[in-house]
Amino acid sequence: MRETSIDVQAQLKALRLNGMATAWADLTEQGGDTTLAASRWLVEHLLQAEDADRAMRSIAHQMKSARFPMHRDLAGFDFSVS
Repeated sequence: MRETSIDVQAQLKALRLNGMATAWADLTEQGGDTTLAASRWLVEHLLQAEDADRAMRSIAHQMKSARFPMHRDLAGFDFSVS
């Protein structure tokens, strides 16, 4: 149990959720292993969801700031104008 709590704490710190990392450390030190074991899967899924959401927001931000030109294909091009 202690090994997985270190992983959760490391993931919280990696996501810069320092308050939650401190609270997780406090909970593991207090004991309550049955409560933590029962809810660990939820915390892990929430961490994965947060990590995925941050990655998607980062990609969306990069795509928006890149300002790619609008894609046009030859089928819609009007050759008579040019």
